[in-house]
Amino acid sequence: MKKYLRVFISLNILIFIVTLYSCSKKSKDLITKKKDLIVVDIAPEYVFTKTKLPIYEYRNEPHISYVSVTEFIDFIDEGIIDVSVNITEEMIISFELEEYQAYYEMTIDAHNDVVSFNDINMLANLNAEILTEYETELTLSDIEVYEQDPAVEIDLSLYNFDIVTYDDEYYLPLFLANLFLTGDFINIYETDDYLYILDNFTDINDLVVKYKAGKDKAIKDISIYTKNYLALYFDYFYGLKGYKKIDTYLTELDEYDFENKNSYLSLHRELERFINEHDDLHTTIVTSGYMNDSFYPTLNSNDKYINYVRAYLNNQCNVREEEVTYQNYEDLIVVEINAFSLDTKSLLVDVMKKANAYDNIIIDVGCNGGGNVVAVIELLSYLTNKEIPIAYINPLTGSKIIEYYKGTNKALVNKNIYVFSTAATFSAANLFTSIVKDLDLAVILGEKSSGGASAITYTVLPDGAIIINSSNMTFVNHDNNIIEGGIEVDIPYQYPVNWSNILNYIK
Repeated sequence: MKKYLRVFISLNILIFIVTLYSCSKKSKDLITKKKDLIVVDIAPEYVFTKTKLPIYEYRNEPHISYVSVTEFIDFIDEGIIDVSVNITEEMIISFELEEYQAYYEMTIDAHNDVVSFNDINMLANLNAEILTEYETELTLSDIEVYEQDPAVEIDLSLYNFDIVTYDDEYYLPLFLANLFLTGDFINIYETDDYLYILDNFTDINDLVVKYKAGKDKAIKDISIYTKNYLALYFDYFYGLKGYKKIDTYLTELDEYDFENKNSYLSLHRELERFINEHDDLHTTIVTSGYMNDSFYPTLNSNDKYINYVRAYLNNQCNVREEEVTYQNYEDLIVVEINAFSLDTKSLLVDVMKKANAYDNIIIDVGCNGGGNVVAVIELLSYLTNKEIPIAYINPLTGSKIIEYYKGTNKALVNKNIYVFSTAATFSAANLFTSIVKDLDLAVILGEKSSGGASAITYTVLPDGAIIINSSNMTFVNHDNNIIEGGIEVDIPYQYPVNWSNILNYIK
């Protein structure tokens, strides 16, 4: 009897221990309030009136800040559209866009540490309208949607992140709340006592000059979170993951030693190595953050970067100060478009009137490092009276969208149109060159552009560094090829450029 009694008691002890473990994430002892962060709004396209946000300590992860999901949504609500929050066995955050007949739903499952979306495009549609109104005569004439299954499930346990429940409330690490609950346009940035709100139009220097050097995060406590967050973020939010034939960053990051770094400088050197080895000019460190004011980028030795810098210097892009200008010759006008911005439309009006008086027109995007896609369409509307297709995919889901735009500008018809590109032609300028080639709108001369196939997005790492990267909005040509590799020219032409004799060279 004693033998069986001992076994029975042991089994009960084991059951009691397992019960304690399984309920631990609901225990009241696990979540305690740390303090209120003082909110500083430096987002030019939104107005936020909340002055503080409570942050909490999760006993099992005391080195990172947690937030209440409902408190966070209330805090950020002036930057996002109205959402419904329902809690049963899981937390469900949802909204509907009636004009598009779209319903979006995010499910937060604390029992399994899973965040899932019925449609990952929820994040792209979460933000409220920005303050600046852009006026254009462009119209969206048609749209084709080739939708694969847009549902995405993210198992946070694979990346060693916990969702915590307490008193029917759900808690997330602050950096994950920033990732999942602020949309594509907004980021929040935590320092010792402050929480800064940024949007995609914020000058990062406005952030850097405000914060003081930090002292609250020991490198040994935070570096592993940076590594795990990078794995999660690049697995689901890096648009060139498949293009670069990467299966998962959980194994890709095994090649990098983030967790054993003994200083923020060495941590960010490892981050820089990780980013540079992608050979993606869109993906870079914007700032090393408030915990490291001694970091300066080292020279990137990748071929794409070297070629870009060479072309930039050879074509004297550094001395071009105007976004749009022109040079006229006896039988030729060269229209320089050195960037694509929300001002491009108005800047083109007078220049294109002058261009219409010439039979030979060169659109020079050789020093154009990119910018706003709508400005690309504005320029294209001068080259054709037909619909302008903008095609992009979401590599995470495999979906594809083609938007067709019509302009009201009088196209430059019966003209000899040329586009000049170099290795300094990048991003939105690369997209412009790709569409020109697809639609046969001009002869492309110069040298192959440097790619930049994706729209860009920002994220804040757990250590305070901010990076920019190629997003899941990835542009493709009419053959459905991602245009990251750059656009080949029809006529090679090397620096130095002699515009006055260029037509003889072309002929």
